[in-house]
Formats: sequence, C-alpha cells, structure tokens
Amino acid sequence: MKDELFQQLAASLKEGGAIFRGKKKAARSTTLEWPDAKAVLDALHR
Repeated sequence: MKDELFQQLAASLKEGGAIFRGKKKAARSTTLEWPDAKAVLDALHR
C-alpha cells in the first residue's frame, strides 16, 4: 500500500475512534424509521 493512502487510512481510523468514543461529532448521521408493518399489510390486502 502506498504511504499516502496508508496515512489517509490511519487518520480515518483515528477519527472514527474519536467519533465512537464521543470525543468528536460525526459530520453526517442517518436516522432510519421503520414502517408500521401492520399498516403496510392492511393497505396491501384492501
């Protein structure tokens, strides 16, 4: 692996660790909302 790519990978791992430990805030976050299964099934069976 090229040294430059390794340095980027190492920096990314350090940043990920800091985010995981709560020492740094993530730049992005995703929130998933699960659909109501009963409502979906009721709508399909009309």
